[in-house]
Amino acid sequence: MLSLRRNYTNIATQSPFSNAFQLMNIIEISGNEAIQMFQYSFFLAMCERNPRTLLHPLRRDWIASRFGLRQYSLASADQLKPYGMQSSISRLLTGGILKPKGKIVVEPADGSFAPNAFKATDSYLRGNRLSPRYFDSVSDKVRQAFWVADELLRTSLHQLIEKLHQPNCVAMLIADGATTDYYNWAIASAMMALGSPRFVVLAPDAQWVADNLNFQGAPSEVVDCRQWAGHELIACLQRASHIIIGPSLNAWWGAYLNSDPDALIIAPQSWSKKHPLPDLLPLQWTTIPLT
Repeated sequence: MLSLRRNYTNIATQSPFSNAFQLMNIIEISGNEAIQMFQYSFFLAMCERNPRTLLHPLRRDWIASRFGLRQYSLASADQLKPYGMQSSISRLLTGGILKPKGKIVVEPADGSFAPNAFKATDSYLRGNRLSPRYFDSVSDKVRQAFWVADELLRTSLHQLIEKLHQPNCVAMLIADGATTDYYNWAIASAMMALGSPRFVVLAPDAQWVADNLNFQGAPSEVVDCRQWAGHELIACLQRASHIIIGPSLNAWWGAYLNSDPDALIIAPQSWSKKHPLPDLLPLQWTTIPLT
């Protein structure tokens, strides 16, 4: 099998910072796996500016174990106390009754990039941070942190990954929220850019693909991805030669983590009508309206 494993060797520790230190920031880790990846990436970027930055995962089963993350320090109960975040009961009271003494910084409601977040001091930072602009300065560290090693994948995926890595192979992820017109437009764009592509479609419904998508005579096959874990989808896309994604944050991560400078990446121009997420897509990607 093609060897694409990368190593990440930073050592995890419990928080070494005492209350005597000032200018300490704490970043909340919450939401689903993909959102936690954005928050952790923001944390890596914040650490470049302020090494006294800590994490506060709201759940014990956060992404640290899933990706073998090593570079982080966790906030203690004493460090969380000024923000009313030291326990689930205190979080409930803070949200509805009590006002915390510490400063809590929340991202803009529309999810747009907020550079002032990097100026925070002695603050608790809450938000999804769905923009690569938060961590472009540490993109290499992010790619190392979230590289999915071969041994973490089912054996059945190894052959598929070899296929996706072949020249002119396009990995196409079907996700809810995009129309048939979007996918057919994306196929046509890939045909124009690559000449003779071959499509491997990751989809939950092979019949829908057969009934709705026009591959214009190009070879194609459908792979059922209904039972895949998020890290498996990410691993396949980060190793693919070219990528078409629908509005899926796991798929976004697979495309972002793909380090091939020649990869064609096609994504929705606006993530959804309700949540456009204006700063989500890197400028070098090809974007198509959802229609």
